[in-house]
Amino acid sequence: MDELTLGDRVIVPDAVISRELEGETVVLNLETGVYFGLDGVGTDIWNALQSGGRIEDAFNALLGQYEVQSATLRDDLLRFVNQLAAKGLLTTGA
Repeated sequence: MDELTLGDRVIVPDAVISRELEGETVVLNLETGVYFGLDGVGTDIWNALQSGGRIEDAFNALLGQYEVQSATLRDDLLRFVNQLAAKGLLTTGA
């Protein structure tokens, strides 16, 4: 799979569920058993990505939520999204 960019659309596959508890989230792929634990910031990113929009939409939402340099957020967000996609917890949408 090619690296995802801000212009890509991502969706959560049907086999992936997530549960949030006290600001942290566990994301689980029921088909593969792969799971990922997210801290508070990861949970905010996950929630921003679940709309099924472009990664850039999540980037813009997060940029307004956190005091961070845009280049740092972009790099961290794309690294995170690509990790989730590599584990089958996100996929590209149409």
